[in-house]
Amino acid sequence: MVNRRLYWLLENRGLLCEEQSGFRSASRTEDQLFTICQKIEDGFQDGTHTTAIFVDLQQAYDRVWRKGLLLKIQRLGINGNLYRWIESFLHERTIQTKFEDKVSSHHTLEEGLPQGSALSCTLFLIYINDLAKEVRCNKALYADDLVIWHTHRYARQSASPKVTKQNLNIRLPDQQLKKEEHPSYVGVQLDPRLNLKKHAANLKRKTMKRLSLIKRLASTPWGSDMDTLRSLYLGYVRSVLDYNLCLQASSSKTGQSEIDMPCVLSVVA
Repeated sequence: MVNRRLYWLLENRGLLCEEQSGFRSASRTEDQLFTICQKIEDGFQDGTHTTAIFVDLQQAYDRVWRKGLLLKIQRLGINGNLYRWIESFLHERTIQTKFEDKVSSHHTLEEGLPQGSALSCTLFLIYINDLAKEVRCNKALYADDLVIWHTHRYARQSASPKVTKQNLNIRLPDQQLKKEEHPSYVGVQLDPRLNLKKHAANLKRKTMKRLSLIKRLASTPWGSDMDTLRSLYLGYVRSVLDYNLCLQASSSKTGQSEIDMPCVLSVVA
């Protein structure tokens, strides 16, 4: 109930940044992926290149600064009983460790959000909400997965494949970012040409393994009936193939054939 109330206030007042699609109604995992892929495709058509940085915040929930979160909640104009309830929800949370019949003493957690709570998801959206304002370029957020990209005509020569393999250096204050040919974003492996060949090959390998398991259940005397097998296929195999299905239309013919093969085999089976 508290989470529904808080989320309604955030959406009704337009307090969440439009670049965020995680944990929001009427938003899908694919939305941000489609956004960046469309920008890259537009760049291909215009003869420009795109450089992207993919950021996955490690232990994002466990490292939330609670006092900072409460301050951000107040700055959004959320006060009164709702604010006090959230403050109490986060105050002096403790953990214990149990091994067999032994139980440790209580340990107070000074930071972080409770795992498994729907309210924690909404609170994290508030905590990370101002990040989009600080990043002054193209960006997309899915919960704690951030992608930043830049496309420019004058970057065409400096971002060409021959040059970037040796000379493209992007640094944080004390660390050089690793160049990745096949970055993974929300479950999809991208590539410089956006033909999704590697993603399609991984998808084929994953679905073929799952089809083999279903085949074993179907080829024994005690195997499952057709209705059960169909339910297994839809939930265990088809769901994997359908994920980001629209994006697969932009893949190469080789990539599409990789994806089509498990589909054909499943129909024949």
